[in-house]
Amino acid sequence: MNRVSEKLFWLAAIERLAQALGAYGRLSADPETAWFGSYIAPGLRMMQRALAHSGACPNLQQALQHYQC
Repeated sequence: MNRVSEKLFWLAAIERLAQALGAYGRLSADPETAWFGSYIAPGLRMMQRALAHSGACPNLQQALQHYQC
């Protein structure tokens, strides 16, 4: 994988993880689908990894450093 492809891969991963985390948050608010909340911590860990690999979104990266996942 060349550098551009790798960078695009990690940026796409960040976008998709943001979508998934939003869905997990919304679904976990409903008692019938509250079990989706168990996916938030792993999603945040994956987001931190994607941010570290991409070097993008330094403000988001800094904000997530405060969470132990």
